[in-house]
Amino acid sequence: MSNLPKKNDNNPLVNHDNFAKEISDKKNDAQVILKRKVTLLQRIFPTVEQKETIKHSAAILEQESKSDLEKRRMHNEFFNQALQATFDKYLTEGAESIQKGLTSNFAANKAALDKEIVSLTKDYFAQMELDEEEIFKMKSENMRNRQLKMLNDRIDEFERTIQNLMQKYEDATNKSVGKKD
Repeated sequence: MSNLPKKNDNNPLVNHDNFAKEISDKKNDAQVILKRKVTLLQRIFPTVEQKETIKHSAAILEQESKSDLEKRRMHNEFFNQALQATFDKYLTEGAESIQKGLTSNFAANKAALDKEIVSLTKDYFAQMELDEEEIFKMKSENMRNRQLKMLNDRIDEFERTIQNLMQKYEDATNKSVGKKD
């Protein structure tokens, strides 16, 4: 037994452990390469089970995608409805506020307008009475009747004008504050 060579760990040419390790590494590398080639071949030529798995996975992905799109659509629709409701609320409140302001403004203006019309009417009728007194001072009955008729026509025309103006003011007021006839 002394004829057997001694184990020399320092010499890589005769180190058996080093050879075993290298062989093991080469086998592992070959198995990795083989697995890669098999995986590539399986991708190129999948089995029936793999095809079904791929179809199923694709169907699941498509369903999840559709579900995500539907969720987004529903979220956007909800957001749009909430935004529309908010806008409607502010528009309604704004319109009501404006309408209240217009109504009070027109009411105040109508009161002032009524006072002005009453004052103008009194002045007008006072002037008509003076004109009537002048007419009665006329000596000619025919002229007096004609002048009285003209005076009555002017008074009637004045009253119609006042009524028309008030009606137009009321129509404008009703239209501006949103009242409907």
